[in-house]
Formats: sequence, C-alpha cells, structure tokens
Amino acid sequence: RRYGLAEAFPSEVMAEAEAAAGRPDDESDRRADFRDWTAFTIDGETAQDFDDAVSVRSLGGGRRLLGVHIADVSHYVRPGTALDLEAYERATSVYLPGLTLPMLPERLSNDVCSLRPRVDRRAFSVLLEIDAEGRVEKAEFTPSLIRTVERLTYTAVFAVFQGDVAERERLRAVVPDLLEMRELAGLLRRRRLEAGSLDFDLVEPQLVYSEGRLTGVAGFSPNEAHKLIEEFMVSANVAVAAFLERRGVPSIYRVHAKPDEADLEKLADILAQVPYEVGRCGW
Repeated sequence: RRYGLAEAFPSEVMAEAEAAAGRPDDESDRRADFRDWTAFTIDGETAQDFDDAVSVRSLGGGRRLLGVHIADVSHYVRPGTALDLEAYERATSVYLPGLTLPMLPERLSNDVCSLRPRVDRRAFSVLLEIDAEGRVEKAEFTPSLIRTVERLTYTAVFAVFQGDVAERERLRAVVPDLLEMRELAGLLRRRRLEAGSLDFDLVEPQLVYSEGRLTGVAGFSPNEAHKLIEEFMVSANVAVAAFLERRGVPSIYRVHAKPDEADLEKLADILAQVPYEVGRCGW
C-alpha cells in the first residue's frame, strides 16, 4: 500500500483474461508442434509460474539442437486491450512474503501462460543448432505448441549432476537429456568466456522468512543447474538480438554506465598490491 501496488484487478481486466484463456488459434497463428519433444522447466522450489522450458536433441557428430521455449503471452494479451494497459501500469509481478501481486490475472499467469507439466501450452521457441565446439550455426524462431514432461527444480537437477542415485532413479526419464544439456552448457560457457564475457561468480544475499516475517539473511551461491539455465537463456537472447540487429529492428537493451572514477582509483590501488599497474589516463 505504501507504494500504491494494486492488490486486485478491475472487473473488465478479469473478464478479458477469462475470455483470452479460451482464445483459439486463428489461421494466421500456425504453430510448430513440439509436443513429442522432451521439454521441461527448471525453477526454484517456491516458483509459482513457469514461463520457460528447455529441450535438447542430438544431431550426430557432436552437434545438438537446443530448444528454449518461452510461454507465448502475446497470444492472450493483445495490444490496446484492458489486459495490456493494466499490465503496462503494473510493469512487473511483485513477490512479497506469502503474497504475490501478479502483472496478469492468475487465470493467465498461473494457468494458461504457465508451462505446467503434461498439458498443452502455447509457446514461442528459439531453436539453436550448435556444433561440437559450442558454436551456434543456425537459429530459428517460431510460435509453437509444447507439452513439458516434468517440472524440475535446481536442487534436483544439481543432485543428478552430483550423482545422487535416488534423484537419478526418480528422474530417470529425463536424466539422459540433463546430462546432454550439462555438456552443452559447458561448451557454451567456455566459448562465452573466451569471447571476453564477464562472469560475476558472487555469493548473493537470500532473505529468509518464517510465517511471513524476515528472520535472517543467508548467503546463496548459484549451482551448476542455475548456470545451465543461464547459459541457455543467454544464448537464446544473443540469437534474438542478432536477428533483430541484422534486420534493423528497434529493440530495448541496456547500456552499462561508466564506472565511478573513485571506484576505479580504489581498484587501481588494490591491483597495485599484486603488483599490477593500471594506467589512469583517459578515465
């Protein structure tokens, strides 16, 4: 309430959400059918909606086809509608202890736009053909229909990577795909770092709540499962950005501001102890 966050949706928006949830595909909305692919979501234990899924297929000779499938919200939220304007006003979903204020009504955000396991869902898929060295040879983008086979967590996937027998048995249907993805993510990460990408491997603060009250702050370090999803999402985003740039299509992107001069001075003083001399000209 302090920040004026809306706790309820207007009746018009709720009505539009219900109508949109049952909207059929029209003739121009032809979708690639990937429902027979082994696709799954990987999120945290407390995730409430699942908006991205991944899949991988071997193409032989060390080549792979990576699929990154994003829930197709655009099918349900059309420009200029009450739904669209309400989402614009809210800007994002807000997560509080024991309370979520979604950007879209739950009929969409937690249901038809959530890639739940073993149900058909509309998505937009990025398909990347990647060679044995981790180079993206080809990228395709298509509206799609998918059916995820499992809802996985980072904890479970990391346990599989660590050789946990119980988890490997429980998830035996997807373990071969997970191990294939693990190898692919390693290749993508190596190529990204070789190309000069920065890697901030830092401990992040995680707020700990009990019965809606903050009880402490714990250190959280992303594990290999988090990094796997990160690599796949970065690869998909890079492919989309390159696609838009080649066609001169305007898009939103972020420019990092130059570092503060005082911070650079501190860095230079620290590096001087190594010793590593940093020139100060041009700062």
